[in-house]
Amino acid sequence: MEKNRDVGKILLKINSQYYEKGMKNISIQLKGVRKGKIAEMDRKVIIPQIIRSKEYNIFEKQFLKNIDDEIKNIAKQDKVQEIVNNPKANFYTYEDFDKELLYLYLFSLNDEKYDDILQELLELVCNEKEVERDTKEKEIQRLKDKCEDYEKEIEQLKTISRQRKEKIKELEIKSNILTEEFDKLKLENEDLKRQVEEKEKRIEEYESKIKPVVEEEIEKNKVVVIGKETSLTAIQEENIDKILLEEFSEELLHVYDKFLIVKKNISIGNLRKIKKMLGDRGILCENDDEVNKYIISMEAKYENRSN
Repeated sequence: MEKNRDVGKILLKINSQYYEKGMKNISIQLKGVRKGKIAEMDRKVIIPQIIRSKEYNIFEKQFLKNIDDEIKNIAKQDKVQEIVNNPKANFYTYEDFDKELLYLYLFSLNDEKYDDILQELLELVCNEKEVERDTKEKEIQRLKDKCEDYEKEIEQLKTISRQRKEKIKELEIKSNILTEEFDKLKLENEDLKRQVEEKEKRIEEYESKIKPVVEEEIEKNKVVVIGKETSLTAIQEENIDKILLEEFSEELLHVYDKFLIVKKNISIGNLRKIKKMLGDRGILCENDDEVNKYIISMEAKYENRSN
């Protein structure tokens, strides 16, 4: 079921042209949904139903088959094949691709060695706070719809016969319970929105305070090399700072402009954390030679600008 939910999140975000093509001629049967109407329904409504359906596996195969041409096209690309053949070494090369389509392709390979990349892609595609809030809102809407259905049914029963009072009373009780749950969830949702707004406001205030400090402290083109002790022995430039991986911290973001990370002997997990923290300012290097070449080319570029 966890796998179904992950694929469902991707399908809620995937480009419309892929989604519409994938939903054509889906032949599964869903309770309360007329045959042939699945593709016409809003994906936010139909995808959660499909995920919970016993026919999900059939749907999954049909959907992937419908977009087989798109999956084959992305599979032919050299960078994608690099990921397939050696996912750990090429962990970050997926960033320029259509992430939802790349996820479905790697998922279709059904190999555990891609689990880390699939999880990373899922986190990039789906903001977890947004997913949590959407889930709350969907639950609120579901309860609201049920309340309206029960109220309509109550009115119908009242007009049909006074002898149905017991049934009406039972439905009124259910409606009241659902209304209470709805009101409770509504309050929780409003509270959650307030918390998010407060956090966003604090972040904005913090960024406005720290930005001048950061701009003042960081020197243009100031570079530091980060790596294991055994990976920094061949750095030729004396004026380039070298920091051991164990000494790296967020405070250094306010000191250096660029960060060269020597990948040798650093785990994938640590590389992912560092890359996420540094963003565009982090440059991955295979070894010391690659670091030296980059520094030389950077200095040459700087000298040309000066001249």
